[in-house]
Amino acid sequence: MSYIVYQILCWTNKKNKIINFRSKNYDLTSIKETDKLFKKYHPDIFIHLAGDVGGINKTKNNPAKSFYNNIAMGINTVESSRKYNVKKYIMIGTICSYPKFSPMPFKEDDYWNGYPEETNAPYGIAKKSISEQLDAYWKEYNLNYVNIILTNIYGPGDNFDEKTSHVIPAIIKKLHYAKLRKDPYVEIWGDGSPTRDFLYVVDAAKAIKKLISNKFIGIVNVGSEKETSIKNLVNLINSYVKYDGKIKWNKNMPNGQPRRLVSNKRIKKICNFKPSVDLKKGIENTVKWYSKINV
Repeated sequence: MSYIVYQILCWTNKKNKIINFRSKNYDLTSIKETDKLFKKYHPDIFIHLAGDVGGINKTKNNPAKSFYNNIAMGINTVESSRKYNVKKYIMIGTICSYPKFSPMPFKEDDYWNGYPEETNAPYGIAKKSISEQLDAYWKEYNLNYVNIILTNIYGPGDNFDEKTSHVIPAIIKKLHYAKLRKDPYVEIWGDGSPTRDFLYVVDAAKAIKKLISNKFIGIVNVGSEKETSIKNLVNLINSYVKYDGKIKWNKNMPNGQPRRLVSNKRIKKICNFKPSVDLKKGIENTVKWYSKINV
């Protein structure tokens, strides 16, 4: 989530010192390395953006790594937060933790009411476990926290790696290079029917900022309040990429969770958050950014 990190780094001023690090600096799956980090910096607030994440292909092929790495990073950073007296732990959760067939839109009260979609379950359950750990640490050690359930985040600076990217960057890249190569068709996994809730990176960062200073403890959704099918998403992206070949849907590949849309009712009540960038403008910005650096 380096593109969210960039937005957060923009908050730095004389009063706020923001420290950003990567896995090459500190391996958060190691409690020794995690303690080393916390001992050095003694943060007041810890924002847990680290994760071993990717699209359906990555989670399908690496379920054990996904589970272990994500739960280890969470367990270690929560424990180190306790040891080094962190005032507030900001967990960036995942919509993948919600039950596969949650009532629409997803509400925080339904978070524990079922098993996640199968291909995302190792990642979703790892994150879910960390949420429970945080609640336990709040009750026993008074560690303040908020578990922010972000939907599908996208925007300039996103991860466009073929093996690990999520749906929007993956489709932008496919269409962009198919256009340059003049490929006759592009293959997209699934049948295009699943829906997703896409949130622009700037809005995600704004929500995180609001929740840092808020006293709320618990789980809170942050989404766009708009449900978009993958088929409509592909058409929207292509309206900016302008690839003129065919789109072939590979229905033998998994669709993932059938529908995703979260309710923003709680975050509106807590801190009056409302997303400001709609999907059309966000996609336009992202395609323009990607096209400029990949001519």
